[in-house]
Amino acid sequence: HSLINAVLEAGDSVAAEAFFKRQAREFVNPLIHGATTQLPSAFTNDPTIHRLRADIAGAQQRSEDAEVERLSEALRQRVEEMVPALYEEMRAHADMVVEALQMLPPVPSGTVYRGDWKLGGLTGLSRLVGLASATYGPRQLSFSSLTSTSQRYGEAWRFLSLVQNTGLR
Repeated sequence: HSLINAVLEAGDSVAAEAFFKRQAREFVNPLIHGATTQLPSAFTNDPTIHRLRADIAGAQQRSEDAEVERLSEALRQRVEEMVPALYEEMRAHADMVVEALQMLPPVPSGTVYRGDWKLGGLTGLSRLVGLASATYGPRQLSFSSLTSTSQRYGEAWRFLSLVQNTGLR
């Protein structure tokens, strides 16, 4: 969903594909360094990237720095090659998801929790920050990307633990 969110956050602007490309590049270092969670399946399931990641891991174990750099550059190039087609595919997926969600009835009022790195809240001191937040306003939550909420407080903490605080969101 992170690549779909990159499309949703970019909107229909002229720079949308450039924004998407920048977001896609954010996954290169985790791919190089062997991360196994929170990576888009479009990258982890790509046979070329899969092979490059295995080769990078082997070169890292052998302390072959020049080979690691050469393979890392090849991985960066592969991500760059994938971006135009991925952008179009993620735009189509985003359109389908938004259309499907618009058909659902609104959720009745109630308390939901969201583990997020953004500031703000609905009550207490964090409400003051929320007043200035586009996401966490004074009375309701409004999201411009696909996101999860839960009626269980502990589940919100689980959401938070799954997402790295990159400072980009």
